[in-house]
Amino acid sequence: MRYKFSKFNTTYEIDQNILIYNSYSGEISKITKNNKFYDIFVNRDIDKLQELSQIEIEKLKEKRYIVNSEENENAAIKLHINDLIMDNKLVFTILTTEQCNFRCKYCYEKFKHGQLSDGVIDTFIRFIKENIDKYSGVHLRWFGGEPLLGINVIKKISKAIKEICEKNNKIFSSEILTNAYLLNTSTFRELYDLGITQFKITVDGPKEVHDSLRVLANGQGTFDVIFKNLINISKLSKNYGFRIILRSNISKKSQEFLDRYLELLYNNFSKDNRFTFKFKTVDLLEGTNEKNVQDIILYSEEELFDKLIESKYKLNYDIYFEHLKTGLCRASKRNNFVLGADGSIYKCLVYLGRNENKVGKVYENGEFYIDESKLALWLNNYSATEKCNDCPNSMRCFGGKCVANRIFHHKLKCKFNNKHLENVMKILYNNNGNIKIKEI
Repeated sequence: MRYKFSKFNTTYEIDQNILIYNSYSGEISKITKNNKFYDIFVNRDIDKLQELSQIEIEKLKEKRYIVNSEENENAAIKLHINDLIMDNKLVFTILTTEQCNFRCKYCYEKFKHGQLSDGVIDTFIRFIKENIDKYSGVHLRWFGGEPLLGINVIKKISKAIKEICEKNNKIFSSEILTNAYLLNTSTFRELYDLGITQFKITVDGPKEVHDSLRVLANGQGTFDVIFKNLINISKLSKNYGFRIILRSNISKKSQEFLDRYLELLYNNFSKDNRFTFKFKTVDLLEGTNEKNVQDIILYSEEELFDKLIESKYKLNYDIYFEHLKTGLCRASKRNNFVLGADGSIYKCLVYLGRNENKVGKVYENGEFYIDESKLALWLNNYSATEKCNDCPNSMRCFGGKCVANRIFHHKLKCKFNNKHLENVMKILYNNNGNIKIKEI
């Protein structure tokens, strides 16, 4: 049998080695210059590829760096996407409340509704109990506003769903996106015991920068309380197998203090691999007041990544490995929903309140309703153009990853470009990639 290189391969040369990445499988490997695979992939030498041993062929096939010469990879995409869309794990992002104790400068939320009512909670739990056999498991993502303002909602739902899953031998997992102002060690332990093991927390630079962007509703700064909470959590026993994703939105102002901020993170968390770090430029999201953020938006992601790579303060950037996995938007998956604080069921977390986004309702009287016709609009996600079919990264964005762009703006928007992927490769390689990225 003859083989060919996968159309989804991308290679990058770094330090006289090459990194090979396949967007279909999400695999990444290092090939050093003295490795026999090096010339084969650099020169795309089909003939030498056929001369490899069967063991070597299987190694490359397993990661999908090569495929059978007769395989139509464009046709295989549709099957793969269908499997992803129809994943039968039930995922709910739950807004315990739309209220927030912060007033961040770049926030897009409207703070319309208060806390989830007991009636809606009871209906939701009953739905899970009566339908658990349909799903492989349940994953809960806690969101807000600030979800910890509704911690009693988190406790009630988590305890009930966790017990339902355990009784029915289903997988239960949970995460929370919180500003961490209320996340003292006592609260952290409670959440961890309820099965919440991943915490997504935002800190936007050193104190003077963070406190100019992320303030309480009364205008007071928040950095000192958050950072104290993080340090106390890091002191918990390693038996606590949590993961904290510390995200930093880098603005024009915080970029000036970036090296000092990296030093601060390095000194406090670099020896604890339960902490991983993600840096992002400030974006304009739906509902953001553009006038509030024009002076802080940083458009050059490349400049940001260059500074991270050049810094002597090396952090754990494992979170970026997830950027390499198949990038299907949550909203386009059949069993992925958002439960609003008023009981409305949505598909997309950004466009709350938009009629096309509202696909159902959880009522206090026990009714749980999904409009299948509206749900179907979100599931037809793949609309590849001819340009997409020729792109090795098409499995990362599926012809315009954001299905909401097609529904609300009637356009395809390719955001996952080659330069971004190259930045991700470099930051993984230069910080911990020599250990985590294995050689073929």
